Amino acid sequence: SGLQIAGLVNVGTYVKGAQIAFFNFSDTCSGTPIGLFSFVRKGYHKLEFSFDEMRFVNMAFRTGVKYFHNNFLIGTSTSFNNKPLLTYGYGLGTSLGHESKLLWDFDISMNSFAQGSNWSSENALYKIYTGIDWRFAKKSSIAFGLSYNLLHTNTSETDFNNSLYDLVPYTLSNSTSGSSNLKTWIGGKIAIRFF
Repeated sequence: SGLQIAGLVNVGTYVKGAQIAFFNFSDTCSGTPIGLFSFVRKGYHKLEFSFDEMRFVNMAFRTGVKYFHNNFLIGTSTSFNNKPLLTYGYGLGTSLGHESKLLWDFDISMNSFAQGSNWSSENALYKIYTGIDWRFAKKSSIAFGLSYNLLHTNTSETDFNNSLYDLVPYTLSNSTSGSSNLKTWIGGKIAIRFF
């Protein structure tokens, strides 16, 4: 009860308050675990499969509590058969409402990209997402919503960027400063979630 702080790992049974560490584990939490990874056995955890406006097929694991959870994502583009473009990322989210009926999600995330043997790209996609999660069965729900996207790229990575730019549906803004380019647009996703 109260505040549990650790440099690396917190472990609790019934937590009433907050856990703060890189890794938080508990059976039940009526407060908020804050860290890189939080797992509450009787908390919020969902496996998500989604499709977005960049034509990425994604899988994500959302874990923590309803009001504050970690999101881990990996995906691949459906547009490049010979040289798949991969994405992987991390985010934070909060959900408001009744988990047994309808939730309103707010997420922020950052994704990196890899293609072929290039896993050191300096390109990154930042997303701010909001949408609804409608539970249609005991352990299944459909989620959909809109996102504000900021794609930051290093213009010297020409071949890599050409693949990325092909996936951007349109731009609200497109600015270049030195070797840095920033594109923005409004996108969306549709997903099915389990658990």
